[in-house]
Amino acid sequence: MRFIKSIIFSLTILCSFLYSQEVKIGLGAVTDTSAEITMDTPFDVGGFQFNAVGANVTSGSGGLAADAGFFISAGGETVLGFSFSGGFIPAGSSGILTNLSGTFPDDLCLSLGSGAISDTIGGALPVTFGEDDCDFVDGCDDLDGDGICDDVDDCVGEYDDCGECNGDGSSCTIDELTLSIGNYFDDFMEILMETPYDVGGFQFDVVGANVTSGSGGLAADAGFTVSTGGETVLGFSFSGGFIPAGSSGVLTNLSGSFPGDSCLANAVISDTVGGGLDVLMLSECEECDDADNDGICDGGRESCCGMTRPSASSERAYPNTLTKGKVKEHACPAC
Repeated sequence: MRFIKSIIFSLTILCSFLYSQEVKIGLGAVTDTSAEITMDTPFDVGGFQFNAVGANVTSGSGGLAADAGFFISAGGETVLGFSFSGGFIPAGSSGILTNLSGTFPDDLCLSLGSGAISDTIGGALPVTFGEDDCDFVDGCDDLDGDGICDDVDDCVGEYDDCGECNGDGSSCTIDELTLSIGNYFDDFMEILMETPYDVGGFQFDVVGANVTSGSGGLAADAGFTVSTGGETVLGFSFSGGFIPAGSSGVLTNLSGSFPGDSCLANAVISDTVGGGLDVLMLSECEECDDADNDGICDGGRESCCGMTRPSASSERAYPNTLTKGKVKEHACPAC
């Protein structure tokens, strides 16, 4: 009885060892027109079917399959090998299974698909394609659990609202109040604002313009009344509304008539209690020389010999104007 138990135990261990093993199939040398299929098997192999994914296989020849008298059928991605006469590839065989011809992609991989590697009586054998398996995933660190290996992950962690990896959202925080001109035409002008502060009101001039109204934008969202007249634009709230810190975009849309060299001047931006805020005007009128302090740019409507030319509002003491990167020059006429 003890002898029989020993035999049963030994057979159990043997079977467990055999079926813990796998037929190993992989890729050898691969070119655009050929691919070696390799095999290492601990079992007798009576037939095989697998897919060369992405390929267009036209034939297979040579190798262990040919040595066993296998017939190779190939079409599209599928490769099928078997023997009409009962031949098989013996256990312990290792080397090239077959040489495939056709067209093959750079990222060629193998898949069992609906096929199998079978033993001599048609039973399916355990098989692995190793790193050549289309579903193979290399073990790697993925600390943020996003399915991307850390060594190729653009961000190990999370992007903040500013697009910074593991940022705190501060890199895109507005840190300066700016006022500028956006899109504008002869009869329309956008005024843009970014602010890190709560804004309770504003006033500025659009030099050379005749502004008739202002509407929409951050001012309208805050319930501001926008009053205009000539060059001046004034915005405030009767009910205590304000434009909140962090706001950015169109402050208001102006209607009226606007010269091609329009610029901004005399801006006053206030907080919610009427205190003045520092403002950077990106479309500010450029300062000019006014030696005689008459409020007219030297070289504007004032001539070299003390004569004057007809007045133009855009030639007062804060222009020459800086518009679209160009300074408007006023030539002094000959006396």
